[in-house]
Amino acid sequence: ATQALAGGRSRGARTYRLVVSFRPGERPGAAVLDDVGEALVAAVGLAGHQRLSALHGDDNRWRLQVAVNKVHPATRK
Repeated sequence: ATQALAGGRSRGARTYRLVVSFRPGERPGAAVLDDVGEALVAAVGLAGHQRLSALHGDDNRWRLQVAVNKVHPATRK
């Protein structure tokens, strides 16, 4: 029923998630982190899609998590 109400949109996941782990003690700057996120998104064929990046480090190793909207904001595909 939900599928019918949603106008036939896909039931599959609409986000693609990527994680990058940096070497212990490695602390790239904001510009480098942005470049890494952008390059990852392009590498999986989703350049131009909306993305959200989060950086965390619960130990000595930073991790960059990137969530990408698989639905393009302009084409809706």
